[in-house]
Amino acid sequence: MKKLLNKKSKGYIDVMLAFIISLIFFFMIFVYTIEYTQPIVKYITLNQKVRKYILIMEKDGGLSPLNLNNLKTELISSGFNEPDLTINATMAPVDFGGEITLEVEYKFKKIEKTINGLLVTSNEKIMPMKVKKSSTSKKVLE
Repeated sequence: MKKLLNKKSKGYIDVMLAFIISLIFFFMIFVYTIEYTQPIVKYITLNQKVRKYILIMEKDGGLSPLNLNNLKTELISSGFNEPDLTINATMAPVDFGGEITLEVEYKFKKIEKTINGLLVTSNEKIMPMKVKKSSTSKKVLE
């Protein structure tokens, strides 16, 4: 094995240059993949939280102030910024069969990087995310 590594055959520089270029290329693909999946992961997390709380709202006949605070707390602990969150919900009580809705909007701030020659510039772009779910109340008011 040492003989193969130490052997300086014709074209050794070409192979190393091709390897370094391909390594840089794959690294760039890796970085861009991570950068472009961040908004997707945020949206999936937002969708999961809204789905969880629409099920709670069905059971409770709307969103109670306690559950509204719990929703905000869960979203903040999941990495969402409070000033960028807007929550619109049907507040409790809603009688059996009444429509309930939960809408959460989030302004995701994405930093886009562009390369111009040797200069790298970054711009902040706001991507609005909106998840709206609706259902009917399953709680019978007495």
